Amino acid sequence: FFNPLVGLCKTIVCEVVDDENQTKALSYLTGWAALGMVIGPTVGGWLSEPIDKFPNVGLASEIFRTFPYVLPNLFGSFMSFIMFLAVFFFLPESLVVDNNEYYTQISTADE
Repeated sequence: FFNPLVGLCKTIVCEVVDDENQTKALSYLTGWAALGMVIGPTVGGWLSEPIDKFPNVGLASEIFRTFPYVLPNLFGSFMSFIMFLAVFFFLPESLVVDNNEYYTQISTADE
């Protein structure tokens, strides 16, 4: 599902990381992406059917009985939201616009 994001992440890494560390950063990114493709389905399978697997945890809600695969989906949604917040607040902007140059070019091209 999130595999196309690996290409986008490689682009962001190349823009944000300096030239000396790009090779190292890209190798880390590829390794973590491969590890995520193994860990993700494992965690999803572990969290599926929580009523049968974890009877003493207190997940005896009717929603988990009706939809036994909702817990892995909720967990994936939660992790996606956490990653969105991390990217939104901590990823540096790579595009630098000086003195609204972009907007000035658009306004002069329309005339």
